[in-house]
Amino acid sequence: MQLFLSGCKKALPVAIGYLPIGLACGLLLFQAGFSLGQIALMSILVLSGASQFMLAGLVSQGLGTWEIMLILLALHLRSIVLTSTQAAYYQGVSNWQMALLGFAVTDESFAVNMTQLELAHEKPGQTWTYTQALAVNLTSQLAWLVATWLGGLTALWGGLTLPTDILNYVLTAMFIGLLVMQVKTRAQVSLVAFTSILVVTLMVIFDHSLVIVAAALASAYLAFHYLDRRRGVRHE
Repeated sequence: MQLFLSGCKKALPVAIGYLPIGLACGLLLFQAGFSLGQIALMSILVLSGASQFMLAGLVSQGLGTWEIMLILLALHLRSIVLTSTQAAYYQGVSNWQMALLGFAVTDESFAVNMTQLELAHEKPGQTWTYTQALAVNLTSQLAWLVATWLGGLTALWGGLTLPTDILNYVLTAMFIGLLVMQVKTRAQVSLVAFTSILVVTLMVIFDHSLVIVAAALASAYLAFHYLDRRRGVRHE
């Protein structure tokens, strides 16, 4: 129990930071036509601020179901990378336990857990257990669930609304923040530049939201082959 509580304490900054963003997300989802129950269920099953903000915008724009599913799937693929990275630190943990850890992972909770794992690796005698990592994820998820539901409730009872144009700025700011944390090498900068140019070019030619998915898949394919070639050179 002490381990779980220590993990909850480490997640408090993330939980506090989720409150204003979650409130805004809940407001926008309610405006897009989602009920309080649907907002809560989405925060449990999807648990992705970026996806939920984007969903509100895509629904408001009238996109089709399959288009929305493909866009959100591409956006969520990073969760596989996050969970597999953490799995390397918990070799003795069962598959269902890792599935539970991955189910509640977010970019922010992942960052907290990886920081603690790296500190535990550097300092002898210090550990960061699966229980603590799970506590971070679940605390973050609970905070997001409460915040988004309260946002929807505020829209229902208080009649508050947010301009739909705010989605453009919120999503852009969120992705820039995520991007800045990930880009650390010249190769990554080049990949970001290539993807940006590709998206703009395809949007000018086709003017369709699916070009974002196509550009993301193309960039991921190039990045994979680049890293694969680098590993091959190192082994030689």
